[in-house]
Amino acid sequence: MKKELKAQAKSRGIELNDKKIERYVGYGLLIGNKTSEGNASRTGVVKLFDERSIDAICLINELNENKNIRRQQDYIYVLFWRGYPVDLEKLRIRLLEYQTKLIQWFEDRSEYTYDQSEFMDMILSENVGKLPRKVGRPSKQFLARENVEFQETADALFKTGKLFRELLNGTITQGVFREFIQSKSTLSDEPHEELLLQHVNRWIKENAWMNAIKTSNVQDYKDCYELIALLKEYWLVIKQQYGDIYSIPGVGDILNILEEHFHISKLADQPFIYRFVILIFISGGFSRKLTEFLSLPSVYQGWKSIVSDLGSTSGEEVRING
Repeated sequence: MKKELKAQAKSRGIELNDKKIERYVGYGLLIGNKTSEGNASRTGVVKLFDERSIDAICLINELNENKNIRRQQDYIYVLFWRGYPVDLEKLRIRLLEYQTKLIQWFEDRSEYTYDQSEFMDMILSENVGKLPRKVGRPSKQFLARENVEFQETADALFKTGKLFRELLNGTITQGVFREFIQSKSTLSDEPHEELLLQHVNRWIKENAWMNAIKTSNVQDYKDCYELIALLKEYWLVIKQQYGDIYSIPGVGDILNILEEHFHISKLADQPFIYRFVILIFISGGFSRKLTEFLSLPSVYQGWKSIVSDLGSTSGEEVRING
């Protein structure tokens, strides 16, 4: 009940009132099940909250301190990722809104993906003055670095836009797919490209991915919960090996660049990261199969061996004392 929830919050130094609780419920951050106690005519209807609601409120309170998160509605992605019970219908609606905007963004720009120079001009015009800058006149080195970053970002968006244009058309051609894949050096391998393209095109035809969020059900989100929990176990192996995400060779450098580019303190704290990954998991329709694969002991042990070998060769190995 609200009274108990407010008392628990107070004991943890959090100011909580009825208005805040109702707002959190309205955003889908808390789940309150209506029930009646005793004589309904006297006691009326009350809401019973999940036993982990107080922990969710503590996390919400932490997120409130993060000035980089502008909307409390976006907390639902963080809470879902952390394993807290949220209103799945409200989550589905938010994901559907995001998917619609994402598709619309690429559709509006699809006409520019035939000419890279026009595409870059369009991206530049959209982003002029949007990113904050330090006070004072920027140095030539800063402007040069900013220009390189813009060119790289625009180039990546251009290739992604071409891929997405063909995705919307129902079939991805070999040329566009190869251009996109070869921009990711770790994936550039011609024999594997053809196999991957065949799989992707089959997935496009067999899976109604554009309607996946709209038709998603509770089981889809349960499967997603399980996959996320399993991925956290795999991620724990990395953390135990290196101690900190920023100590991982290559990964730490990339995170620092992204955080500097987007002017945020910690990329991992941003709801848009969770939102995008959850969207992929639900719309991709592969959560259950991937969970089954990652649940195999041989796969998990193989992962531990890979991470251990990487740590040994990089000289960054961190020993964890029990």
